[in-house]
Parts: sequence; C-alpha cells; structure tokens
Amino acid sequence: MLLLLSHLAGKSMINILAKGCLAFLLAFSAASLALRGMGDSNLFMIMLVGSIPVFVFASMLFVDHVKQMINEKKGANKTIMLSSIVFAFGAYIILLLLNRIDPQAHAGDFRILLGFITLVSGLVMAASLAFTKSETKELITESDRTPTQVGFDQWENFSLSSTPDVIKKGVTDISKYYSGLQKTS
Repeated sequence: MLLLLSHLAGKSMINILAKGCLAFLLAFSAASLALRGMGDSNLFMIMLVGSIPVFVFASMLFVDHVKQMINEKKGANKTIMLSSIVFAFGAYIILLLLNRIDPQAHAGDFRILLGFITLVSGLVMAASLAFTKSETKELITESDRTPTQVGFDQWENFSLSSTPDVIKKGVTDISKYYSGLQKTS
C-alpha cells in the first residue's frame, strides 16, 4: 500500500518518506519474524506497525487531494480512493489495538471484521478506479480533431503585438546585415 501511496504522491516529500518507511517496515517485519516466529500475536503486531504509516501518509494525501478537489474542481476519484484507504487502515489500527488489549475477547469476530473492512474498502477503491477509467475514455472520445488541426489551432489569433519593439526590430530589420546587397535608388 505504501508503494501505491508513493505513486499517488508524485514528486513530493511524502514520496521520499514513504519509501524510507517501506524499507524500515521490511526490515522490522523480517527481524520480528526471525526473532518471534509466525504466531498470531506477532503477525498482528507486524500488521499494526505497518498500518500506522499507511494511515498517516494516506491521511496527508487525502487532505491534499481534498484541497485540490475544492480549489481546482478535479481529482474526486483519487480523493474517494484515498478516503477508503484512510477508512480501512484507521479501522485496522483501532481493531488491532483493541486486540492487543484483550486478544481473547472477540477472537472470532476479529477476523470477520478485518475481512469486512477490507471488502468494503476494496469495493470503494475498485469503483473509484472504474470511474477514473470511464472519465479518461470520455475525454479521449470527446476530441475528434486531428493532430494537424490541433497544431494549426495553436496559431489562431497569433500576433506580434505583445512582443517588445527591441525584439521585433531584431527579428524584422535584417537589412543591417545585407546592406551591400540592397538596391539604392
């Protein structure tokens, strides 16, 4: 999940931090498995430690995308996808912390709740990705102009009126270079 979040972050500080955190989590998981084995409590501890940075980075990206969505009126699908990630990993953290407090209280319900949260979050992310693909297809089919037409359209209403006089004179007055070739009357 940290790889997906670093991809969504683009070229920001979150991307660098997520990659560093991913390296730490891989080392922590390997060391924990080597020292404590494959028991349920150890696996849930690794899941808890891994869920915290995902929740933090997803929350930061979610806030950034909400601001972008409000200001620029775009990016709603990424915001919805990030909200499902924040929901899922926030719920994982709460459930795993409650499981750490009393592991035997709701042992049967614990796995069902984890599965249900994963299912709901996965469905919301899949729907968000499906709508992103449909919006992209609509944008592509909307443009029926050829590349040649697009190239000519960029020069429509072009003029040198906004060009400074010094540059215009340097471009248009080339007679100083060819004074010997000019006819004089």
